[in-house]
Amino acid sequence: MSRLELLASLRGLWRSRRLAVAAVLCLALGTAAVSGMITLVRGALLRPLPFPEAERLVRVWRAEGVDRQRIELSYPLTRALRQGMAGFDAFEATARLRMLAFGGDQGGRRVEGEAVTPGYFDLLGLEPLVGRLFSPAEYDPAHRGVIVISHAAWGPFFGYDPGVVGRTLRTQDGVFEVVGVLPAGFTGTVEDDAGEIELWLPIDHYVSAERRARWDVGGLWGIGRLRPGTGRAAAAGELAALAERLAREHPEAQGGRQLVLEPLAENWRSTLRRGSFLLLAAAAGLLLVAALNVAALLLAHALGRRRERAVQRALGASAASLVRRALLEAAALALVGGALGFALGQLLLPAVLERATVVLPDYVTLRPDPVALLAVAAVLALAALLAAAAPALAEARTDPGSVLKDQARGGTASRRARRGWAALVLAEVALTTVLVFASMVMLRSYATLLADDLGFRTEGMLRVALFLGPEEVPEGDGALPFLQRLRDQVAAHPGVEGVAMMWPTIPIWSPVEEAVRWSGMPADLEERGLRVGLFATEGALFDVLEIPTLSGRVFRAGEEQGAVAVVSRSLAERLGGVERALGRELQVSDGPARVVGVVADTRLGGAQEDEAHRYELYLPLGRSPLRYVTFMVATGRDPGAMAEELGRRVGALAPASALDWVGSVEYWLGERYRESRFAPLLLGMFAAGALGITGIGVFALLAAAVEGRRSEIGVRKALGASPARVRRDVVARGAVLAGAGVAAGAAMAWPLARALDAFVYGMSSRDPLSLALAAAALVAVAALGAWAPAARAARLDPMAALRDE
Repeated sequence: MSRLELLASLRGLWRSRRLAVAAVLCLALGTAAVSGMITLVRGALLRPLPFPEAERLVRVWRAEGVDRQRIELSYPLTRALRQGMAGFDAFEATARLRMLAFGGDQGGRRVEGEAVTPGYFDLLGLEPLVGRLFSPAEYDPAHRGVIVISHAAWGPFFGYDPGVVGRTLRTQDGVFEVVGVLPAGFTGTVEDDAGEIELWLPIDHYVSAERRARWDVGGLWGIGRLRPGTGRAAAAGELAALAERLAREHPEAQGGRQLVLEPLAENWRSTLRRGSFLLLAAAAGLLLVAALNVAALLLAHALGRRRERAVQRALGASAASLVRRALLEAAALALVGGALGFALGQLLLPAVLERATVVLPDYVTLRPDPVALLAVAAVLALAALLAAAAPALAEARTDPGSVLKDQARGGTASRRARRGWAALVLAEVALTTVLVFASMVMLRSYATLLADDLGFRTEGMLRVALFLGPEEVPEGDGALPFLQRLRDQVAAHPGVEGVAMMWPTIPIWSPVEEAVRWSGMPADLEERGLRVGLFATEGALFDVLEIPTLSGRVFRAGEEQGAVAVVSRSLAERLGGVERALGRELQVSDGPARVVGVVADTRLGGAQEDEAHRYELYLPLGRSPLRYVTFMVATGRDPGAMAEELGRRVGALAPASALDWVGSVEYWLGERYRESRFAPLLLGMFAAGALGITGIGVFALLAAAVEGRRSEIGVRKALGASPARVRRDVVARGAVLAGAGVAAGAAMAWPLARALDAFVYGMSSRDPLSLALAAAALVAVAALGAWAPAARAARLDPMAALRDE
């Protein structure tokens, strides 16, 4: 390969700047998708966690049921794991921590944190950025009043003051002295609260003595480190033996439950992995569409220069040199398009993840590494070779004599080459059909999820959660009268149609569970009780949420702390039926409750609520802790704007308390479904990109076809063909091409649809309507691509066309 060949290839591309720009943009779009997905997969799923000996770190859960649902650990269970597992050389635990904090530039607000065991920071290899970590003596329950804060909390509360050590933070649980600040980028290992952890306490300062003694109360996350030489399979076997022993010793809490072990971070990686590899394949499909389109454009470029190439061959140029020039052109386009696409992919990835509400732990960094760069380069090289194959083959087959003879007769390209060009565009349409079909299935599935009837009113509903500060209502004092006065103030706000208080909130991610027992219950349930979702409410809540009463009644005034209960239909069926459930006495943790009413089933956790929480038990509001309640408000106004107004009003009425979870129910349901939004959003973007690229391919093919048939079109118009007829013929050619491509794509998409089964909600992955919509989109794009060439053909002057020939 000589310098002259390189310069000749670059000059050829410069002379065809429009084609080069179109090719670069196509490759940039495909490369952006692939590079972004490779960076995500490498950074979030494949790269080792940034902790010492991360490959030995494991998470331990309790598991229940055939689906092995993850359940958090109890305090005594973490102690048993620490003492009873020879396969671990360390085992630590962390509990979710939530409290009200006051100070800084944000006033009072609810903060989240972790209460940790003594070896937690050492296990993760953490060193403080400022100050120190807890001393051994500070883990003693008698030694209270110290915290470590995150880098994210250092600014809002203390203005990044380097002298923060020794300063205090006032909370609902007292005043705490700051002893250290952790480095930026670490906000704990409770991944469900990724990015929100702001402080750490010694665990015994937060977990009460009663909770430390109860095997049936969870809430702790466990992290172990395997001993060197101990594999996960051996540790899992040891865990199974420990689970059997604990089930015999504590059947009420451990019976029927297993202990499972998985690599640290697998709990969130498994969810992300499910969609990421599908999207990586879709991104590769988009790049393949781009490569096919560039191949078609370069083949058009080669066909347009057949006479020039024939003259060069007649003057002694070898076929190999012409093939090298075709490869050089493709490589140059791939290099520029790839560089542009790689930069674009890295720039857009954070914005796309934010739009898709994908929340990753702060210790995960998404940056390209050498392996990711090599992977992108390899994929791009393959795309460049594919793009170069057709034009290189055309150059190799150039026969000077036949080309010059065809040119003398007015021909511009061989039929074989033009059929090859059409085949490339047809393959492009087929592959785009597959991508658009998959996108339509995912988007329709997500729309079905959003529109699903949950059994309660969501439109025009908003929630405002209030966390009572000790200055507002001192601990131990009656909070209910204060909250009722506050509710009446909210009810008087303009635009409020109805309001009721409840605990904890809806939609809810993890319902508060309660073990319910009753006389005559099945023997297999009696030991542990039936697990139900527990809510404490006012009687008005059922009217506000429009939950029908099927039998009996709901709570009355004066029953705020009564021994009564309302149950859902599903729970009533377990009690003997909707009518027979009335009057049954249930045993719950804080005493008996007599069933006075049955209401319709709801899914207060959203459409994807776990089946384990399909039973719902409602107790009077006064039987809840009452340190926080949620105001559920019905309004005929825009709930988003209304939420802001009510938030300000409640904040003014209770200035020493904190608000959280303020917003419309529909917004919070969207947050609940954020994991289901990721794949449809990205797949939709990839499909839109493929449609745009395909439109370019159809346009280029038909524009060249019109240019190559100028004399034929001129003769037809001279013989009386109308401009409308000429236009229809060109559009029809595009429609035939699109139809053939769609048919081929449908034949590919139908068997591949099974890969979408795990992502589809409420519909079949082989959805005929989605296929019809995909076909319609491709036909519309083909018609759009055909419009300009058809219009040009219709405007062609017959005499000028014949004279040019």
